[in-house]
Amino acid sequence: MRRFDLFRFAIKTLRTKYVMAFVSLVMIGVCCIYFAGAILLTVYTEKSEPCELTITTSDEYGFGEQAVQNILEIPDVLATTGVLEIPVTLTVGKYEASLKLVGVDAEYLQIEYSMGSVFPENSVMPWILLSKESQKTFRDPTDTTKRDSSYIPPVDWLNEEYSMSVGNNKYVSKLAGIFESEEPTVAGYIDLTVAKKILQEQGQPGAYSSLSVRIKNIGSAYSVTKQIEALGHFVSSSNSELQARWSALQREAAYLFLLGVVILVAALRQQAAETMKLKSDRKAQYVAMKWMGLTRQTMHRIKCVQSGCLCVVGVSLGMLIGYLIPKFIPVTQRAENVFCLGMPAVEGVVCWLICAAGILAISVWPSKNDRDF
Repeated sequence: MRRFDLFRFAIKTLRTKYVMAFVSLVMIGVCCIYFAGAILLTVYTEKSEPCELTITTSDEYGFGEQAVQNILEIPDVLATTGVLEIPVTLTVGKYEASLKLVGVDAEYLQIEYSMGSVFPENSVMPWILLSKESQKTFRDPTDTTKRDSSYIPPVDWLNEEYSMSVGNNKYVSKLAGIFESEEPTVAGYIDLTVAKKILQEQGQPGAYSSLSVRIKNIGSAYSVTKQIEALGHFVSSSNSELQARWSALQREAAYLFLLGVVILVAALRQQAAETMKLKSDRKAQYVAMKWMGLTRQTMHRIKCVQSGCLCVVGVSLGMLIGYLIPKFIPVTQRAENVFCLGMPAVEGVVCWLICAAGILAISVWPSKNDRDF
């Protein structure tokens, strides 16, 4: 039998009711598995995001170098730095601004610069990194003109010389760079060693007021937090709510996956029942075809063609519905609705291939019913 004739015969011998039932079940099952995969992919993506913790202590003397070293020894901790905050008044030309600079280790910073870069090495001058947003806080005290909140003074930011006032002391400083601020509260950074020296000149202790800790990813934040708390410190940016959200999402993914598997099993059982029905209703027809040269191998090929067509249609419809459902959910409900989650194109194609290959492999596997013909 030629391939085209085989395909035409396979399609013609399909019953409409069976086609509708099988395709509908596969479509619903694949749709459930699609959203289960989308949920797990979302959780994995969120867990792999970089994460930073802020560590504080009840000790009035703050943190010492030993505390920094102890935290660095914790698995999944990539870097840590002491943090010192210095209120300053920066003056450049006729413009000035009152800011709070944060002293950190230069090697710890991983920020995107608009201009310039990190502090120059081996420099005693208090070089400063300024956030792009804090440029808008500089004003001329003698200028009575009402300025827009987004106004940035016309200053050659990287080449001008700055006067930095800290208490009664003034320091000549320069700008090392301007960075894109992710946290509006951070006005700028200064090198940790220089910050400690300035505070000591003000008669203040040089102990760190807090620590910033960069860890491998958000997924490891929970275990790192527990180990830091065991050292007697406080983690102010604990992610317990995020952990609870991930647990809830993973449970929903498990429910959807199991539901999808149950529905697909029902589809395959329905296919087996259809085969039995063909055996009883069309036995004479198939016997006649066997006399005409329709072998058992050809019968299995017909079943493969039928199953392949129905699987492709069912899986494609299930994936399409999974892709379209988020489009019909109101924007106000999307934050808490798992059916708004989707898959990128590559992951979607992989999911389609896995579902189609799995269903097809099981549906075309020779059974006792096939061997009886």
